[in-house]
Order: sequence, then structure tokens, then C-alpha cells
Amino acid sequence: MADITIISGGLDTNNVGLRYNAMIAAEDILACEAVYISGANSVSKASNSVTTNGESKFIGLAPKDYRAGEPVTVFGNGSRFKYSIGMTPGEYLYVSSTAGKLTDEGAVGDRPVAIALNSTDIQIIR
Repeated sequence: MADITIISGGLDTNNVGLRYNAMIAAEDILACEAVYISGANSVSKASNSVTTNGESKFIGLAPKDYRAGEPVTVFGNGSRFKYSIGMTPGEYLYVSSTAGKLTDEGAVGDRPVAIALNSTDIQIIR
């Protein structure tokens, strides 16, 4: 299992899916890090150790860097991001055990959260 290195980072504003507004960063979050709802109106970095019925909690990716306590907008299912380089088109990505990261192999019982569209772009599918 290997974490995918965030190289490019950035929301494709022509392909925006679900948007979650009026959230507050519970911790510092970097652009393109995976997040989940961790409390009332707050988001934290997602990790496959934080689950519901064996499935990683996940709502989407942060489009930019946020400091703890700042308002956050998160983009989820249907959103496209420039994410890395050298990915294999069609490869599914999962929430990693490393907080905020995606990986190419899921934990037992988990479902993918994104798919590589080409060598650099991913689309959120969950």
C-alpha cells in the first residue's frame, strides 16, 4: 500500500461536484487533503482508522490550505482535482492510514473514494 504524493494540487473549477460550506477546520488542512466531518460543523483530516461500519469517514478534498479555526469549503462526489503525477488511469484510490492522504490500496471493507482519470487528475466518486 503506497500513499499517493500530492504534486499538483488544485480543484478543476470546470468539474465541481458536491460542495460543503460553512465548516470549520478542526486542524491545519493542506490543499487536496482528504477530510471528514469530525464534529458539529467541523472537518478534520480523514484516515482509514476513523470509520463507520468498517468504511472510512470521508466527504471530499480541501481545495486550498486552511488553518485550524478557519472557515472551510470542501468539494466531494463528482469534483475533479489535479492531484499527482504518474497515476494509472482507472486506478481506484482509498483513504490512507496517513491522515489526509489517499492510497492505492484500501483497508478491508473500505470502498474507493476517487478514481484516476489520467496520470495527473482524479475524480471524487464517494
